[in-house]
Amino acid sequence: MVLIRAMEVETDFGHMLAFGMDRYQAGYNKAAELRKAATAAGGYVITAHPFRGVLSGAGRSRALIYQSIPDPLPEKPEDALDHPVFKLADAVEVANGGTIDRENDFAMAVAGLLKLPVTGGSDAHSTHGLGKFLTEFADEVNTEAEFLKALHSKQFHPVTGLRTGNLRPYVI
Repeated sequence: MVLIRAMEVETDFGHMLAFGMDRYQAGYNKAAELRKAATAAGGYVITAHPFRGVLSGAGRSRALIYQSIPDPLPEKPEDALDHPVFKLADAVEVANGGTIDRENDFAMAVAGLLKLPVTGGSDAHSTHGLGKFLTEFADEVNTEAEFLKALHSKQFHPVTGLRTGNLRPYVI
């Protein structure tokens, strides 16, 4: 088993996953500060489930990614391309077990248009959601250093099917 230091941070541009950093520090609630710290540490930042609540409402007054931006919510992927989070993140989580399919698909379309790397994650809050989506790496990862190297090399992709024993790439 490999354990990797990571944190999910609620920022002014939604949730962001940060890898390779020692600890949370004041100011990380600003995505630009989190990016700056990750760069200094040789870390990696992924925008997590960026469009959760954008198409569905998801019970919030406003989707997290747009809480600090007064722009109208995007209706099509092309409308989301200029969001500042995509200039700060190294990759986009496009397959998230806690997000509805059409919002995952929306994230995949945006990442594709921006040519950003894509990841998957269960985002499980119970055992039921474990393994719905995950990220597969081209090479075996045995240490945190290898994990960060694999992220920076962009040799990964989201997959689904672990629970059914039929692992396959996540595509829309």
